[in-house]
Amino acid sequence: MQRGACLAALAVAKWSALRNGAVKSDLVGKTSNLVTTTDLGGMVEPRNFARWYARCATKAGLPDTGFHALRHYFATVAFHDNTSPLDVAKLMGHSSPSVTLNLYGNAVEEGPRRGAASVARSLGLGS
Repeated sequence: MQRGACLAALAVAKWSALRNGAVKSDLVGKTSNLVTTTDLGGMVEPRNFARWYARCATKAGLPDTGFHALRHYFATVAFHDNTSPLDVAKLMGHSSPSVTLNLYGNAVEEGPRRGAASVARSLGLGS
């Protein structure tokens, strides 16, 4: 694991390398599907990753809510940005949009209100 690397930059670099098939595991000699690896290409021990993430969050002045909270944040922001449930499901690695909507449906509850307001504006009935 690269010490002191910005989490966002590290994640982007790892995802780009995975997408391009460039991440190799020195331990098993084949492409790794791990986002974060040790310097030798193996799996990072979850406790070590949690400690590293907590230090990064503290350095950045963010609360240490745990790394998994970033998944929830990503899905919520994606829905608020009107990304389709199918696309969010694909990005999250879910088997179907229904799984994603069951987990994050509360993030899209205001969608019908926005839709109704948009139609009202198009008819000249609202501002």
